Amino acid sequence: MTAKSIKLLSPDNSPIVGALLEDGSICNASMTYNLATLVVDIVFDHNGESNFLQENGELIYLDGNGRKWGASAVVDYSILNNRT
Repeated sequence: MTAKSIKLLSPDNSPIVGALLEDGSICNASMTYNLATLVVDIVFDHNGESNFLQENGELIYLDGNGRKWGASAVVDYSILNNRT
């Protein structure tokens, strides 16, 4: 089975805009998931000029409503609630 593209969603079902960087900018993120191997692959469109913002050791994602979410909550919710 091949990896499937998964739309990143916040736990309130809002689309994720991207990952926050320490300088306040946002970088795009995309995710694939392989149901057979349970491997998650997240790719960031990041030029390395600023570090990723972290809280409690987790990357922070921003949703379309401006809310911040920890990476584990976003990945888990996205895998469990994506029907595409």
